[in-house]
Amino acid sequence: MAEPAAPEDPQQQLQTQSEQQQPVQLSLPKPSGRYLRVRIADQERSPDDRVAYVVETRVLDQEATPQELRDLLGSHALQTCRYYSDFDLLRGFLELKYPDCLIPPLPDKLSSYAPWKIAGQKFDQDFLDNRRFGLELFINRVLCHRRLSLCQQVVSFLRHDSEWRLRVFTPAIGQQLDAAISARSAAFRLRSPLPAVATMRTNAAAVRAAVQAVAKAYEQLVARHYRIHRLHSTLGGILSDWCGLEEDPAFADALQTAGHYMDVYASGADSAVGEDDELLNRLREAAGFCDSVAGLCRRLELKVLKAEQLEDAIAAKRDEKRRVETDSYGLSLRGLRTRLFGAQDAEQKRAALYQLETDISQLEAGLATARQCLDAGCASVDSEMADFQAQR
Repeated sequence: MAEPAAPEDPQQQLQTQSEQQQPVQLSLPKPSGRYLRVRIADQERSPDDRVAYVVETRVLDQEATPQELRDLLGSHALQTCRYYSDFDLLRGFLELKYPDCLIPPLPDKLSSYAPWKIAGQKFDQDFLDNRRFGLELFINRVLCHRRLSLCQQVVSFLRHDSEWRLRVFTPAIGQQLDAAISARSAAFRLRSPLPAVATMRTNAAAVRAAVQAVAKAYEQLVARHYRIHRLHSTLGGILSDWCGLEEDPAFADALQTAGHYMDVYASGADSAVGEDDELLNRLREAAGFCDSVAGLCRRLELKVLKAEQLEDAIAAKRDEKRRVETDSYGLSLRGLRTRLFGAQDAEQKRAALYQLETDISQLEAGLATARQCLDAGCASVDSEMADFQAQR
């Protein structure tokens, strides 16, 4: 009996589907971040009150750039407008297509709570500048990655391609994204967890908890610092108004001097708050990398879970085959039916055994593929963490 073909891996299926949908095929020998530089020059407000970022791509080294990419990009800088949702979609696509890669984090979409910001202020210029810098850092980190930079959709993202979103967000990929999110949020327990992955995930969770605690403490300190400065600003205004109403010249001069001192002391609020806000952005970026490491561990654990489920299915099929061969079904519905209506004839028994052998062969082939995928994933995770430690 010929052994059935192994089922195709979903990740390989996604990669094949994406390559078939891409009209321009490129072959990049090294990370494109070595000869490409992306700069988000400015942001624009679209008519529907959305923020569009102007993405500029420039070729740094014409000689090191592959010929097909050179013909595609040219020698001049390319410009295209992308929304934050486009960056989010690109990151989700890369996370689904490259589950063994450490995907760089994105900046926060909305501004976190800060007492010196107006509640619900969507178009705050400082926040937009910080998010623009974070998006620029994200896309340049993707281009400097040795595997992510080879993705054809990344090159299409940088071009003025109006159909890029339609090619990436196909119904099949959308369903796989939803399934991946559901799988990552599901709770499960492994019989044989990988010690290195468990340690890495625990360390990432500990670092994230520490970063969140430090960020919370900094937010409280900045809030108190700002309230003190605002109090001096209010006192400075009151003293200045009082100075204009005071009839005694000496006392008026003293009030004016005190008011000027209060204003000078309060003027340092913006610079101090800006420095603390920049530090908070760095801490949030570190927390984002912790989430990326945790997601990488989670995806690797899903591969371990898949292998364990296949092992359980093979064991169940073999046990069922043994019962069919010995006609011993025990206390089960099939055993009760055998006692009432008699055992199966030889032809039915032979057909049942053949079907069970076929199922076992398919499951064993799937288990071999899952183990190979798991081994490749472990090696890729080790390489990713080594590269991350080197670039950090």
